[in-house]
Amino acid sequence: MDLAKAVALMANHEGNVVDYSVNEGGTGKIQETVPTVAIPTTSGTGSEVSLGAVIIMNDGRKLILASNHLVPNAAICDPELTLGLPPVLTAGAGMDALTHCIEAILSPMDDPPAEAIGLDGVERIIRKESLIRACEDGQDKDARWNMMMASTEGAMAFSKGLGSSSFNESCCWSRSRAKIASWHFEWSDFANNLEI
Repeated sequence: MDLAKAVALMANHEGNVVDYSVNEGGTGKIQETVPTVAIPTTSGTGSEVSLGAVIIMNDGRKLILASNHLVPNAAICDPELTLGLPPVLTAGAGMDALTHCIEAILSPMDDPPAEAIGLDGVERIIRKESLIRACEDGQDKDARWNMMMASTEGAMAFSKGLGSSSFNESCCWSRSRAKIASWHFEWSDFANNLEI
């Protein structure tokens, strides 16, 4: 999704993508990009609702792009796209989602709606044991749905100027451009004994 954001940027901007990076002070140069639709295939970064993108360059440098104009116009969050991901990828992405939710909760900035969204994400991951269940059984649709929602919630919460890794110029709740489509599936009860 981050690469798609960079492509959308460069489709109607002159120069090199490096010119628009935070690293080079180019954030203010970013104007409206071409429309994008984000479709996550893991439940971790929440890039489908965030204003940032990280591109790893050929020389190993991390290029950071950040602008309200990089928030996708729409996001299709279908947890069925994550069914069958291997446990190691599920766990790594899931810990990313959990970290984003915790960042929003622990931030010194006071934003009760964002904190509530972060708390809901933590509840989905920890209390409902969705990460453990998704790692244990990659076909657990209820666990996958909860992880997809927690991932999106984590990015929504920290992208609003809360988390330590977010950017202060991020947009307000009411200005978020992303629209989210999600599907909830009937759930089955599976054993939850995976130790992390």
